[in-house]
Amino acid sequence: MEPEVGLPGGRVTQGVVRVGTTVRRPTGNHSDFVHHVLTLLAGAGLDGVPRFHGLDARGREILDFFEGWVPPDLEWRRWTDGQLLAAIRLVRSVHDASAGSELAGSAEVVCHGDLSPCNFVFVSGRPRYLIDFDRAHADTRRSDLAYMAWTWLVGDEDPARSTPLDDRLRQLRLMLDAYGLEDRDDFAAGIRAEQREILAIHEQLGSVEAADWVRSELDFADRHSGEINDATAGTFG
Repeated sequence: MEPEVGLPGGRVTQGVVRVGTTVRRPTGNHSDFVHHVLTLLAGAGLDGVPRFHGLDARGREILDFFEGWVPPDLEWRRWTDGQLLAAIRLVRSVHDASAGSELAGSAEVVCHGDLSPCNFVFVSGRPRYLIDFDRAHADTRRSDLAYMAWTWLVGDEDPARSTPLDDRLRQLRLMLDAYGLEDRDDFAAGIRAEQREILAIHEQLGSVEAADWVRSELDFADRHSGEINDATAGTFG
C-alpha cells in the first residue's frame, strides 16, 4: 500500500488520511447513510462529489481524493461573485439529484448539512468539489442554503478579512437567485435556526470557545435580521 498522509478532518471526523488518489476515513453510526448518498450522486453522474469505493482492510471508507485548496477556517468572508456562483451551482446539482429519492423520503432533498467553505475544494480559484457529507440528512433546500448563507456571507468578522456587509448581502441575494430558491420569507430566521442547532451541539460537547463564537454570530444575525430579509425578499422569477 502507498504511504498514508494525514489530512485535516474538519470539525466532524478525525483520523482522515490520503493514500494515493484516495481518502481513507473512519466510519461511524451515520456512515451507511452517507455511503448511500454518495452512491446516489454518482449514479446521477455528478463529478463534483467524491465517489464511495467501499471499505479498506482496516474498515475505513475509501473515497476519491481531489487536488485543490480547502479554506482552513470560517474567518474569511471575502468571496467573489464567481466563487459564490460556482459553489451554489454545485449545491443545486446535489439537491436536484437527491430530490424525490428514497433517501430524501418525504423531505424535499438530501441536505449536505455543512455547506461551509471548508467543505469545498477550490481549483483555479473556484469551488469545484463538495466533500465531507458526514452531516447529510433529509430536509429542505432552504435549511441547507441558510447554513451556507451564514458560513459564507452573514457574520460579524474583522473588516480586514471581510467585504462590507452591504456587499455580502447583495451577494446573498445573487446566490439565492442563481439557485432559484423560492422559499425566502424571513430568511434571517432560517439562518438563526441553523446557528442555534450548531450552538446546541457545541454546548453539549462542552466546546466553550466554539459555543461563544456561535453566540456572537447568532447575535449578529439577530441585530441584522431586517437587513438580511430586505436583501433576500421576494421569490425567484
